[in-house]
Amino acid sequence: MVGVVGRFVFYFSGFCVVVFGPFFFAEQHPDAPFSRPILWLLQCVGPVAFACIYFITTTALAFILFLGTEVYDYLQYKRTA
Repeated sequence: MVGVVGRFVFYFSGFCVVVFGPFFFAEQHPDAPFSRPILWLLQCVGPVAFACIYFITTTALAFILFLGTEVYDYLQYKRTA
């Protein structure tokens, strides 16, 4: 049970960093090259559309990273077994 809770905390914290990290970075450093697409999207579409597009994109990225870690763990397990 501790392992399940630990994995949940690990994945949830990683998800929060992937979703909220770039947005807060863009607000703190608006002239950085990384923040230009985020601020451009926020200016071009409304706040609701921005939230939907941003959340869907970052959730997809977090899901891909999650699958990558699971595949890596599986391959390491198969190699050692």
